[in-house]
Amino acid sequence: MSSSSGAILDHIASMLRFLSGATSFWFTLNTSYDHSFHISKRFGMSQDEYEGLLVAANLAHHLESGFAIKPKEWGEFLAGSRFMVAEAISECRIEFTKKIIDYDALNNGTKSDPKRRFWGFVVRIGVVSENSPTKIEMQKDCDGKMITIPPRLKGLWQKQQSFGNIVKPLTWDYIIENCADENDGDVDIEKDIVVSSEDTSKQLISMEVDLEASTPIQSSFSNKKRKWNTLIVSPDDTFALDDKYPHLSRIFGHEDGGFNPSTPKMKKKMQALLDELVDLLSTDCELKTTSSNNKPLSYVRVPTAATDRSFQNSKEWLDCAIRISGSQHNGTFESAYRIANHLIRFYKDSVLDALETQHIPICKPMSATEFTAMVSAGKINATGERELKKHLRAHLGKGFCPTRRSVHMLSEGHGTIRYGSIEFTFPGKQQPEVVEWTEKKIDDEITRYLQRHLRSKNVKPSDVKYVQVVAGGDHGDTAFQFGASVSVELQNSKILDFEVLVCELICRKDTGSLIEATILPTLTAGLKVIKETPIHIYEDSDGSLCCKFEQTTEDTQQSKSISVDIYITGDLAFQAMALGKESMSPHWCMQCKSHKSKFLDENCEMWTIEDLETAGAAAEKSKGDPLLGVKKKPWWSFIPVNHYIVPLLHCEIGIGNQLLDKLRDVINEHLENMTPGEATI
Repeated sequence: MSSSSGAILDHIASMLRFLSGATSFWFTLNTSYDHSFHISKRFGMSQDEYEGLLVAANLAHHLESGFAIKPKEWGEFLAGSRFMVAEAISECRIEFTKKIIDYDALNNGTKSDPKRRFWGFVVRIGVVSENSPTKIEMQKDCDGKMITIPPRLKGLWQKQQSFGNIVKPLTWDYIIENCADENDGDVDIEKDIVVSSEDTSKQLISMEVDLEASTPIQSSFSNKKRKWNTLIVSPDDTFALDDKYPHLSRIFGHEDGGFNPSTPKMKKKMQALLDELVDLLSTDCELKTTSSNNKPLSYVRVPTAATDRSFQNSKEWLDCAIRISGSQHNGTFESAYRIANHLIRFYKDSVLDALETQHIPICKPMSATEFTAMVSAGKINATGERELKKHLRAHLGKGFCPTRRSVHMLSEGHGTIRYGSIEFTFPGKQQPEVVEWTEKKIDDEITRYLQRHLRSKNVKPSDVKYVQVVAGGDHGDTAFQFGASVSVELQNSKILDFEVLVCELICRKDTGSLIEATILPTLTAGLKVIKETPIHIYEDSDGSLCCKFEQTTEDTQQSKSISVDIYITGDLAFQAMALGKESMSPHWCMQCKSHKSKFLDENCEMWTIEDLETAGAAAEKSKGDPLLGVKKKPWWSFIPVNHYIVPLLHCEIGIGNQLLDKLRDVINEHLENMTPGEATI
């Protein structure tokens, strides 16, 4: 292996280790370059650059049938010392295998055609998780469609640019080394070149380069007009080149073998000459010249802009290109119009983002979710919905509103969402505020989610052993939310967990009176159903598993009823509201009737839900001081007190706050404060 090949392998390994930082993804090595999952796209290379890279790295070669991967070399490369760092991480590895698949059908999401199947080499690169597909044909989304776009990776574009700038010179060095190797030795050079050039040209045809004085090799681009960087020249073509390029032939014709633009050495010389001519004849961003038939030609220098600021500092080239493309009659308007149409057609997302940055109003089509939320918030009936759609489409376009079918599909399989709003005056405030909320029935939502999870796992009714619901609420930044965590234990001791969110109350502070006036009635009705009614899990006439809260007969293989254990949790403030102790004095306990002076007494009397009902009724009737901290009846008399889960996190936070307060008291008492003057002594 040449030194250039070894260096190229080092940089390929570095690129693969960088790509391993993303989620695992299957790439192909030798399928169509139109496929989005071809690894050349991840390398940021064209077909010629990619094939030349692998040939120079001895990971591929060209046969009579075309470009071919070397599987043995790939296996040794990936198992070598270059990947010891990546292999030390069990979740981050590179897998190499061979698959016979219809890759075109896989890419297009169509039915596989046995006649179009062929052997292709694939690699899996990235961090492997439980959900990572083990085969390329399993790389699909939740809808069963092939995932063709690799996961996003931060810094990928910069890495691609750096990788390309590094390996291109090394690839040329490899070509020059092979050219030099073919001219060494004491054997018959002419015969040796004829034999070896055939093999070398097949390996390097992707770079469109042949050796000097070699036998002519037919290029795959022979049906196109030949350019200097894709030209393959034999000695017999030298005189034709002298006639076609007389000036270049006079400049470089004194070289051995005459003017031959296909050799790497000659290409470098021509490139150096071109750089000097451009520097001499061009302005800041434009090069003006004339063709052989005296027609004016203009070339524009396009700088690389990595940031918006660098583009703003070098944007003159774009104005220059628009001016050159414009006609003499309409000036720049016509060319700018055509360019804008092209950008909107092929770079739509970028154009929309730019319009938003320039604060130009954009009319974006409404999604089915947004349209449904608007109709629900406005309490619009079916007739009003049709009229609303008619006017919106007339003013904003036919595609602005979603189709009725998409709206119906959105609602399929989901519960009804109820929206409400009231004017509420918070304690200590004089002006009322509008409070909005959305809610769903918690019992209905749990049965829907439970049915969906059991079906996805192919669980039979008789397999379900136990169902537990832990419900609770808490106030976040701008809203109070109430939901539930559901755990299902199966006969094989496996646990299925999922969560549901059923209420959202938009408010700056949650109080007991606010919750009672908004979401509490629906919550109470749903929690009572969960507590008092068993959940019926059964198979319908079609064999599909269904869940419903209802009373049933005895259990069978296709039907089972389970009593649900329900618990309440949340922060201490919410639990105090639920038990009728909102804003109670800290002298009283949440679980027992003892005063704080007797909290450590193991014989204290514990609260029961019946005692709380009695104490709450007495407090409401007297409208005086609370009784043992109880101010009103608890919200849910059907849930026992021992089913309220103590929030350990909030308790530990309270302990930490008390320790901090004690420490501050000690510091203030025993440490003397020093004046600024004393501190400088």
